[in-house]
Amino acid sequence: MAQNEIPPHVQMMNVASAKFIAKPLWVAAQLGIADLIAQGVASTAELARRTGTHERSLYRILRALACVGIFTETAPRQFGLTPLASTLRSDAPNTMRDVVVFLNHPIHDVAWTEIMHSVKTGLPGFDRAYGMPIFEYFPKNPEFSEAFNRAMTNLATNDITAVVESYDFRGIGKLVDVGGGHGALMMSILDRNPDMRGVVFDLPHVIEGTKKALAASAHAARCEAVGGDFFVSVPKGDAIIMSHIIHDWDDERSVTILKNCAKAVPRNGKVLICEAVIPAGDTFSPGKLLDLEMLVMPGGMERTAEEYGTLLKQAGLRLERIVPTRTPVCVIEGVPA
Repeated sequence: MAQNEIPPHVQMMNVASAKFIAKPLWVAAQLGIADLIAQGVASTAELARRTGTHERSLYRILRALACVGIFTETAPRQFGLTPLASTLRSDAPNTMRDVVVFLNHPIHDVAWTEIMHSVKTGLPGFDRAYGMPIFEYFPKNPEFSEAFNRAMTNLATNDITAVVESYDFRGIGKLVDVGGGHGALMMSILDRNPDMRGVVFDLPHVIEGTKKALAASAHAARCEAVGGDFFVSVPKGDAIIMSHIIHDWDDERSVTILKNCAKAVPRNGKVLICEAVIPAGDTFSPGKLLDLEMLVMPGGMERTAEEYGTLLKQAGLRLERIVPTRTPVCVIEGVPA
């Protein structure tokens, strides 16, 4: 049936039981089922043997996923990949395997049990569940931290390509990527802008990995890695770019970060924020759903264009324009006021 022909109570059941898809999806991603099928393993008996699982239960997982277009049952208890299932391959260009693993990680699940606390107080459910903010928790749980880092790398791949295709970086002599991780965005921008110099700025323990990544790249001679705290200061440059940073923080701390960025660019400089921009009304936006993740986990938020304009103004910047990309991420351009 077409979606508009499904009775409302059935649609509601489908929404309410979304975990009946999400959790089996996590099982398939965690076990690497898509990789095994891509290697030619198709039967649930062999998949179960290779993954150390119960064959009949694994079949029930794959049968459920196949009925919503994730995998396809090509013959009794034989499975193949669909375009959706292919994104679970670890070697896919647009892989989402690590995103699925992180979003359904048991630690993540526990934090979401505190969503009512977030709604009543405006405070992160994660903090209530674990007694500390998520960015303090990561160093104490390297496995969960690594799951997060891998998921962010998955998400960044498509966003990076969209940003460098959509925004014209010409004329920027020195670009600073604040919160730039291991430098994937910066290296992609440098690929297309051979006259540009770059700085990747992040926490000192992150920058150790950044230095290794840059040393192995073609950009070692014109990009440096700098450790520090963006709540204190950021390196100076002709422009600053931040991808998926501001949405992690509340307004007060976001303004602090932006003020430090404003101090680091010249009068003709730019501060570029790569984030989703929330549309008004009932218009569907993945950002409206991601916003709830920000509420529960770090305590940040996705914002509208007006809200970004307000943040920039409070930081001594002016919203110049918003450049859309082919993904939900936009490039929000701020300039000194």
